[in-house]
Amino acid sequence: MHRQSTIARFTDVTKRFGKNVAVGRLHLDIAQGEFVTLLGPSGCGKSTTLRMLGGFETPDEGRILLAGEDVTRLPPNRRDVNMVFQDYALFPHMTVAGNIAFGLELQGHGRGAIDARVSELLELVQLGSFRDRMPDQLSGGQRQRVALARALAREPKLLLLDEPLGALDAKLRGQVQIELKALQQRTGKTFLFVTHDQEEALTMSDRIIVMNAGRIEQDGTPEELYHQPRSRFVADFIGETNLFACQVRGSEDGLAVLDWNGILLRAAGSPDGRTSVEAALRPESIRLSTERPDQANALRMRIARRVFKGSRIDLDLEAQDGDVRLKASADPAAIEALTGDTVWASWDPARLAILQA
Repeated sequence: MHRQSTIARFTDVTKRFGKNVAVGRLHLDIAQGEFVTLLGPSGCGKSTTLRMLGGFETPDEGRILLAGEDVTRLPPNRRDVNMVFQDYALFPHMTVAGNIAFGLELQGHGRGAIDARVSELLELVQLGSFRDRMPDQLSGGQRQRVALARALAREPKLLLLDEPLGALDAKLRGQVQIELKALQQRTGKTFLFVTHDQEEALTMSDRIIVMNAGRIEQDGTPEELYHQPRSRFVADFIGETNLFACQVRGSEDGLAVLDWNGILLRAAGSPDGRTSVEAALRPESIRLSTERPDQANALRMRIARRVFKGSRIDLDLEAQDGDVRLKASADPAAIEALTGDTVWASWDPARLAILQA
């Protein structure tokens, strides 16, 4: 099914480098005004996908449409898109204003219109007083904002961002993530963002496309991918997770009944006729208590290890015989309320996701 107001469409797109299939038979729609992130490990095909949309790579098979126009074989300068690279690629001999104005000058706009647009963009990226600075007088975050302003100057239909925050330190990176999402919302532009950083993708995206070995593993909202992963790859790649290899024992009250090492668990979802499945559970979905809870999924466990992480404490839990282990995570106050090293670990069946592959 095609999405409404589709701004970009990949239809059966394949790209090879020698014998290596970088992207294989890709079908993907991007809607107007979305912040879409291509997420995956190095070599999964995400940057190649971005570069094909930008015109820097040409597909071997398939078609790419931009606003309904076939741009599969058009060069970058004939596509209504702009790209922001990790190194920002600012002109070192030009001022901030000169960098932003460059594309508008190439288009032949008058000086008055260019000055007005540059001023508008400088205010948008909160650099109004930096107009006459040179790139080497700016911090990494400021250079990144200038690169964004330059990319937005010509009002492209789509902005392509290839790991643009990769050179920033962790604290600044977190700040710029919030600024970038706010900028996208203010402009209403469509952003296609590439990253291998799961937290970055979860923080900014309306929609995440998880890629693996040149194909789409899962396409959904951050919440869907985090709490309802469809494959072991997605469950493992995004955040930490507990994986359960289970035998299917049937259903009860609309829930699947699963046998995990002789322990019966309940999960929302369908095994789809399979006799064995894998299921995933996020560590923070586990509730800890000293008293047995009124919950279908409840195990008596021993705290084998505590790791202080500031805002949370990570726990390694194991059953008395040591054969059953879980990872849990909770805020320090919840941990302090527990007495002793033996606890009940419980979770809602809706949080136990049956993996499809």
